Amino acid sequence: MAAKGPLRPLVSLFRHHPTQAPRRTFFDGLLRSEKPLAINVTRTIPYPRAKLYDLIVDVDSYSKFLPFCHRSRVTSWTAPDANNQRWPTEGELTVGYGPITQSYTSRIVCVPGRSVEALSGTDEPVAKKDGGKNPFKQLVTRWTVEDAPAPKTAVGEEQEWTKVDLDMTMRLEDPFLQIMLSKVTDETATKMIEAFEKRVRDELRQGR
Repeated sequence: MAAKGPLRPLVSLFRHHPTQAPRRTFFDGLLRSEKPLAINVTRTIPYPRAKLYDLIVDVDSYSKFLPFCHRSRVTSWTAPDANNQRWPTEGELTVGYGPITQSYTSRIVCVPGRSVEALSGTDEPVAKKDGGKNPFKQLVTRWTVEDAPAPKTAVGEEQEWTKVDLDMTMRLEDPFLQIMLSKVTDETATKMIEAFEKRVRDELRQGR
C-alpha cells in the first residue's frame, strides 16, 4: 500500500482570488447622474408687464407660436377671482422634436401678473394621468415678468419695458435622451423666447 503524502492545508486548496472591481467610465457617470438640466434666458421687451403676462398665461395658444409645441390645451381652471378672472391650473401639451412626439400633463401655478409655472414629470401627482408615458422625471418651465428700466440704447417715445425670464429645469427617465437633450437645451430655450418676442410683436404692435 502506497504511503500517503503530506496533507495540504485547506487554506491553500481554497485560495481566494480577488476580482478586480469594474472601472467606471465618464460615460457611466453621465448615465448615473441625477443632476437636472437647467437653463435660463432673459429678454427686456418694450411692452407693459400686464400685456406680456396675458400672452404668457394663454396656454391654449402655445401651439400657435412656440417651437416644438404641437398641441396645447388647458384642462382645469381656478374659480373666478374678485375680478371674475380664472387662471389655468392644469394642461395637456404635445411636443415633438424630429421623429419623437410626446404628450404629457402639467400642473400650472399662476401668480397673476408675475409668473406662470408648469410642472410635469413622474415626480408630479398629475403624472398618473399620462398613463406612465411621461418621458420626464421632472420638468419645470417658469415664465417670470417684472417691470424694467428702459435700456440706455432705447430711443424714441417713452414707453414701459418689461424683463422676461424663461427658466427650465428637466430630468428625463431615459439617460441617453438626457445626454442628447443636454446638447440642445440652450438652443431650444433661445428659440422659445425668440418665438415669444415675435408673438409679442404680432399681437401688440397694432395695439391689440
